[in-house]
Amino acid sequence: MAYKLRTFKGTVVRFWRERGYGYLKIDAPPREAHFHLRDCEGVGGDQIKEGTRLEFYLADEPKGLTAIRVSLCNEAPRRKTIDGIYRQERPETL
Repeated sequence: MAYKLRTFKGTVVRFWRERGYGYLKIDAPPREAHFHLRDCEGVGGDQIKEGTRLEFYLADEPKGLTAIRVSLCNEAPRRKTIDGIYRQERPETL
């Protein structure tokens, strides 16, 4: 039997490069998960910072939700607003 995995998108909330892991906020449903650099595909620790958009699969592990097969999201970056919410940046028009 084949399983169909669902991809999720989220925003990095906190990342410790020296420890190699961090937390991200999942867009829908709004929850939090942790991720580890070893589960990142084609993404280095220097590319990940607060506000980075990631695409991933979720695994329910004993310690909680874990993002696996993590990659950079192919969409416009988000920035943190005054109220602490990450919002999509709009491309500048001429």
